[in-house]
Amino acid sequence: MEEKVYPRLLKKESKFLLGARQMWKFVHPKFTHVEKGFRRMSRKGLTKKLVQVGLAGHQLRAKSSWMKTLVTRIEREWRSLKSSKLLVRLLKSLLMVINSFLGSLAVIVKGIDPIKEFKEYLESGLELL
Repeated sequence: MEEKVYPRLLKKESKFLLGARQMWKFVHPKFTHVEKGFRRMSRKGLTKKLVQVGLAGHQLRAKSSWMKTLVTRIEREWRSLKSSKLLVRLLKSLLMVINSFLGSLAVIVKGIDPIKEFKEYLESGLELL
């Protein structure tokens, strides 16, 4: 029988989780920095840039809808803990969508790199499962 992913993350990969917590303490304040960068832009200028990088209209709705679907499926799988392989695949897909958002946002505002590094750290942890 396949080992549940939750115990594996908590027990076997505790160094990974410790590293994630340490990184999060550094990365979390960066969100405020990024938010301030957006607030400094005029509404018209921000809208124009969002359209240019594909974070407006149909493209934004498609990415957001897919992200919401993945989060819903991840929550369902996490609660049931039936298949760690499926959960890991869903988490990897979610991180790919997040990467798409971050790549686009990095073009618009500075300070995204530490957040991308954190996401990549999480991806590397998934490879251990």
